[in-house]
Amino acid sequence: KALSKALEKLQSAMGKLNDIRVHESLVNDIACQPTITKHRETSLAVALVKKKDQKSIKPLLAAAAKAGGRLARLEPFWK
Repeated sequence: KALSKALEKLQSAMGKLNDIRVHESLVNDIACQPTITKHRETSLAVALVKKKDQKSIKPLLAAAAKAGGRLARLEPFWK
């Protein structure tokens, strides 16, 4: 049960970090479009996504490190 819980927490943090990376790629693609400056709402949405994601990175890295540490300290369940 401890293994499952540690893996779940690690997977959750890593999955969210992956989502942020995908957002970054999509936002960069959108931002590079020549018409983006003509669409104020889109520009604002892009900025909000980037700001929200940037705030999340540090806590998610900490959560992943904590979960990874717990996982590393678990006793092997096989003998």
